[in-house]
Amino acid sequence: MPCLGGALLGVALASGLAGQAVPWRGVLVIRLGTDTVGLERLSLAGDSLDVTSVWRAGGTSLLRYRAMFGADDRLASATWTIDYGASRPMDRGSLALRDGAYRLEVATGDSVRVAVRPDSVPILPWPTFAAEYLAVARRLQLHGRDSLRFVWFLGVGQPLTPGVVRRLPDGTWEGVWMVSVFGESRRRWRIDAEGMMTSISTEPTHWDLEWRPDSDIDSLAGVILAQDGRSGGLGSLSPRDTAIGRVGTARLVVDYGAPSRRGRAIFGGVVPWNRVWRAGANQATHLSLDADLLLGGTLLRRGTYTLFVVPVPPPDAWTLIVNGQTGQWGTMYDSTSDVARIPLALRRATEPVERLTYAFERQGGDLVLRIARDTLSTSVVVGRPH
Repeated sequence: MPCLGGALLGVALASGLAGQAVPWRGVLVIRLGTDTVGLERLSLAGDSLDVTSVWRAGGTSLLRYRAMFGADDRLASATWTIDYGASRPMDRGSLALRDGAYRLEVATGDSVRVAVRPDSVPILPWPTFAAEYLAVARRLQLHGRDSLRFVWFLGVGQPLTPGVVRRLPDGTWEGVWMVSVFGESRRRWRIDAEGMMTSISTEPTHWDLEWRPDSDIDSLAGVILAQDGRSGGLGSLSPRDTAIGRVGTARLVVDYGAPSRRGRAIFGGVVPWNRVWRAGANQATHLSLDADLLLGGTLLRRGTYTLFVVPVPPPDAWTLIVNGQTGQWGTMYDSTSDVARIPLALRRATEPVERLTYAFERQGGDLVLRIARDTLSTSVVVGRPH
């Protein structure tokens, strides 16, 4: 699907007295670089929120979602379906507040999972991308409130997670939530006094978001589902990959998520200079050794580690961080678990690399681990202890 370019457009909305049912509609276009990843249309009228969205990452799906808010702006109930076309059975879900407890029910085919929570769960982190947070901010604005704290759970069997939607001193609204696996995530948006959305941003993921006037995405959704069904769609945005190397009988394996360039400026843009970079995507990049080996002259004992990189503007050498914590998400870097910091040789690639790549290469009699992304490539020598 081509990129849906265009200037950021606001939606002019009628202002009204607190509590008045003022229809508020718009479409959120979600991009990652040159690829349009999703479209989300929302319609908020009084206590009712209706959402239709198309999501293309990890398999194309069509979501239809309806939520009802209570007088305190907390989520009272929600129902949804997610249609994956012919690729897998439809998902169905519901959330309802009864007798002081929230009941979450999720069904796929004949499989039904249920969770009951007595805690306050005014917002679900899924299946919408941002519609609930935007709707809550708009309701708070209409009702003259500055913030709403909430607790939601990721799903059946998943932990509770605190968060807040709040108005900042400059008038911008933001949603902030902590997820133990992913780290802190923020979505900020500006809604003026008339209800016009004028800007949106996200952290730490670099989504490009555009707010557009309300439009019919149902027919477009059908086209996207059909096209992606034939072509396979975008698939995983950052698929896992592995690189395997050998020094004699010793074996090294790097397991990493491989994000793509997608037309973006990577270093100094998506990846800031002089900050720890996960050197991959999603779950942290893992290095496993089945024997003691030297990495850049530093002895690493047999075992599993995670890798991070500190990129600096060329031509200065970069730093490879070997960390002893394993199994974590890539944004969950803990410097107290560092095992070693190793200089990386840096060079420019002969042409841009579309997807982050780890590879073991032979240079003379040495085995070299090379990390290549965009226009830059780094390397470190692997060897046996003396």
